[in-house]
Amino acid sequence: MRFYRTIAVLFMVSSFSALHADSLEDFMKKARSQLGTESALDSVETIHYKGKVISPTGEEMSELELVFDKPNRQLLKEVRGDVINQTAVNGYEGYVMSKDPANPNGPMVQVLRPGQVKRLMANAIENLNFFDGPEKMRGAEIIDEGMADYNGETVRKIKFSYPLGLYYTRYFDPKSGKLIATVSSDGLTMVEKNSLSAGGIKFPKTVDTYDETGKLLRTVEFNEVTVNEKIDAGMFDFPE
Repeated sequence: MRFYRTIAVLFMVSSFSALHADSLEDFMKKARSQLGTESALDSVETIHYKGKVISPTGEEMSELELVFDKPNRQLLKEVRGDVINQTAVNGYEGYVMSKDPANPNGPMVQVLRPGQVKRLMANAIENLNFFDGPEKMRGAEIIDEGMADYNGETVRKIKFSYPLGLYYTRYFDPKSGKLIATVSSDGLTMVEKNSLSAGGIKFPKTVDTYDETGKLLRTVEFNEVTVNEKIDAGMFDFPE
């Protein structure tokens, strides 16, 4: 009986895939429409998030600021008390800096290796292009992996693949195109909850991150998102 049920389930999923699934191009349009109109999504040049990082026990760990600027610039700033940690790439090079008033040697700056820079650039492209990122980077591609099971639900599994082994596997509701979860190449699962609206686009208000065992690592809560504000491109360069 168990064997029969397994065959039946596989047959139903296969039938749904063959008879009812949209083409990849049409499905991506459906997924994008969950976030905003094509004109609103395509008009984005910069995104500026502000929020906080919360521990699994509900304690605020740090304040967070995240800035993306087309085509591939990114700045992440995290403040914990008096300590500031900052990571940035400007499309060519990048750095990690830590400022701690208790450190007599002053800010510590580390130059990112080329591979690290390219991975952060890909991350920026992903965030700025709303499921269309691989079209904007050489060597990247979108791979339709068909119907799959995710936590007991039938989902459409699509892989957004970038050079250097970086990828984001996303699980979507096959009917609406709504994003259910994202699994990154480092094994982390991100689940978005609720939303904020800016520039006619729906952004996540809360993002939970889990490790490979399903353990909650952290929650990011955004309290403000700004689209297309004027940004000085120099803010992504090495600090003086």
